[in-house]
Amino acid sequence: MIENSPNDMYGEEHNKDAGTQGLGIAYMEGVNINLRRNPSTSSEILRKLNKPESYIVWEERDGWLNLGNSWVRYDPSYIYFARRKTSNVGRLVVVGTNELWVYGSADWNNKIKTVKKGEAFTILDEIQVNGSNMYKCKYFHITANPELIYVKQEE
Repeated sequence: MIENSPNDMYGEEHNKDAGTQGLGIAYMEGVNINLRRNPSTSSEILRKLNKPESYIVWEERDGWLNLGNSWVRYDPSYIYFARRKTSNVGRLVVVGTNELWVYGSADWNNKIKTVKKGEAFTILDEIQVNGSNMYKCKYFHITANPELIYVKQEE
C-alpha cells in the first residue's frame, strides 16, 4: 500500500476522508476484527469490529492503532487507515517578520545569522527546544513561532 494513496493494498480505490481529528480514520474492511483493551494480542478482547465501521485514530504505537481507550492491530489487509497530514516536514517555512535569527543547532543560544522577510526554507524536521517549537532546515534551525513565520501550504 502506498501511504496517502486513495488505493488500498489490493489496488481498490477508497476515496475515504482522513477527517479533521486525531491522526486520521481507520476504516474496517474486514469482519471480526479484535478490539482490545491494550496494544497486545494477549490483552482482553472488548468486542469485534466489522465493515463498514470507522473510528478516529488517536495514537499509533508498534503496529497498533488507538481508537479511544481501546486498540486494534493495524493490518492493511483488513483495515484502511486514512492518515491526516499532520506534519510540516517537506513544506516551506517563510519568514514573516523583517528580520529573524536562525540557529546553528537545536539551541536558542546558538544564533548564527539573520534572514529577511519573504525568504523561504524547506522544513526537514520539527523539534521542541525548551518547550518551544523549532524547524530544522538544511543549513540551520529556525523558530516555528507563527507570529514570526508561516508555513506555505501545498497548492
